[in-house]
Amino acid sequence: ATTVDAGPELWVTDGNSVNLVADIRPGSGGSYPRELTVAGGHLFFKANETGGFVENLFAFSGGSTVQLTQSFNVRDLTTVGNDLF
Repeated sequence: ATTVDAGPELWVTDGNSVNLVADIRPGSGGSYPRELTVAGGHLFFKANETGGFVENLFAFSGGSTVQLTQSFNVRDLTTVGNDLF
């Protein structure tokens, strides 16, 4: 989802309300999370935290914590069983 203040970011809903998970790239530019992929009980996704051309790999496990898992330009995300490649 997107707002004027946060730009495109990762949001979560419980069916009654919608909440911003994390403002990965603060400001209105947004991080444009994409390629959301579930593996091993975590939601992995690519996002741009700097506004440049590099997309980093992030993981979300519920709650309000998003963790940067890899700080390099990630290509395509794929799963085999519970493994992410």
